Amino acid sequence: MSTLDTILTGDITVITRYWYDELEANKGSLGIRHVFDGDRILIAETPTVAVVAGPKQRELYGASMMTTVEMVVYFLVYHKRLQASVLNEREVQELSQSIEDFIHSKVNAEGRVQVGLVTTVEPGYADRQGTTFRTTRMTWEARSRVLLPSTYN
Repeated sequence: MSTLDTILTGDITVITRYWYDELEANKGSLGIRHVFDGDRILIAETPTVAVVAGPKQRELYGASMMTTVEMVVYFLVYHKRLQASVLNEREVQELSQSIEDFIHSKVNAEGRVQVGLVTTVEPGYADRQGTTFRTTRMTWEARSRVLLPSTYN
């Protein structure tokens, strides 16, 4: 879909689906094994990325029924299971950076938002079904401008 075929949206489901589709289509070049639409309890293989909707806030813009919508999407990157062997931290950082660079290459989600960017990258750990994973959580924040849904009719 080209930028000319898209329209600004305030629907976070449209945005999370867009990011899921983009990561799924490019997972080979990014070095990702699986992409999930939402987080999962069971992580069978790594690296895996879960695309998770975060908060959405809407505010009236001016005197019209136009609104500014701010949306957050979390990208949860499950790198590797923790084991007794040494975890290669550089490998974790490089994968996270390549995913962040990919997200930034689509600064307006191909016309779906005015602008969006990764605002936070948080390394950490997550337990899933008794297994501890090395993780990175990226927070992507976007701004869009749309009419209130009741004004479409």
